[in-house]
Order: sequence, then C-alpha cells, then structure tokens
Amino acid sequence: MPTYEWRRLWTSVSISDRLERVSTEAALLWTWCIPHMDDYGMIQGEVGHIKAIVVPRMDWTKDQIKGYLDELFRENLLIMHNNVIEMQENAIECKRMIIEMVAFQKHQPPGNGKHRRKSELYEIVYKVDTGYKKSGKKQEGIMQDNVRRCNGNATECKNPLEEKRKEKKRLENENIKGSSVAGFGMTTPAAPASEDSPPLSAKDASLQFKKIVADLKAKQNQKEG
Repeated sequence: MPTYEWRRLWTSVSISDRLERVSTEAALLWTWCIPHMDDYGMIQGEVGHIKAIVVPRMDWTKDQIKGYLDELFRENLLIMHNNVIEMQENAIECKRMIIEMVAFQKHQPPGNGKHRRKSELYEIVYKVDTGYKKSGKKQEGIMQDNVRRCNGNATECKNPLEEKRKEKKRLENENIKGSSVAGFGMTTPAAPASEDSPPLSAKDASLQFKKIVADLKAKQNQKEG
C-alpha cells in the first residue's frame, strides 16, 4: 500500500468533541495515521502493522496501541472492518483487518492532486472498482464526498447517489399529487425538485391552491355574466 508525504490537517481538529473524549495518545495516533492512509482513507488494521508503519519510534506496546485504537473506534473516528474476506488468485479465502478513517475523502484531496489512486483495501471492503478512467470520469461506485457506509458488512452497502435520485423522484411525485385542483379536473405543473429549490410547504401549497380556485371561479363568473 502506497504512503504519501503530506495530507491536510484542518483547524477543526482543535475543537473536535470526539477527539476531546479520547486520550492524548489516541488523538496523536489518529493524527499520525492520516498521512499513511491511502486515497480512500484505508490502512491495514493489524496492530503490528500500525506500530511498524505509523508509530515505529514510540515505545508503545501492541496492547497499548490496541487500547488507543479501541478509543478511536468508540468515538467513530475510525472504523474497523474485521475479518474481511479477500479472494486470492488461487481461490483461497484470506481474512483481512482493515481500518477506515471516517470522512477522510471529504477532507483530503487526491494524493497526486488530480484523482484518487486505486485502493485495493477499499475494493476488498466495498466490492467496487477504484480504477480511474482516462476520460476523467469516475468508475461506478466511487464517490468523493458521498462515501458508502456498510457498518462493516459489505452486503448492506447502499449507494448514496442512487438513494438521492430515488428521494428526488419521490418529492417530484408528491408535488404533482399535491397540486391537483379538486372539483375542476385540472392540475398545476409542479416545480421541479432540486437541492436548491425544496418542495412547497403545506402552507404554501394550500395558498397556491386557494389562489388557483379563486382565479377559476372569477373566470367562470365572467363567462356567466
């Protein structure tokens, strides 16, 4: 797994409630893990690996490091994907321990400044291809700001982009149904649902409905008159 010479460290780290609840040693371990994560915030999770790569010159024992990691897991600063099955070329199953840093992709740019480099660990956990197309488009399932969360179980993954599309369609359907004009057999066009223009509230929809009915009655009275 490649490591990188630098990563970003945001000023919000100084006022983090979750970091405040862990020991100084655990907070230091979390901070030092950042430059050793791959572009998807993943690192091999064996305690011996963390000691050898992240804190090789600290006189911490493996038991101490395990305790610091447990603090970070409890505060949801890190996620442990335990006993993740990796199929090797000889069709033998290999169980891996992989640690993921929460919200890593949201706060860290790609290591080379252009696109995220392939992550074998991310692929093992989330069963997606992290390869980068030369056309500049990301492969299906690769999201920079919307990271898939599986709670350690790859069979329960949900695609945030797909969920967002479904929610948008649902709001559009609700707008269409809510704009029907009772008694006149007419419907008013619903405003397209988007992130910048949320659906009408019940009060606004009611006012819009009353206005439409009043306009229709006025036109009907003009014809009768």
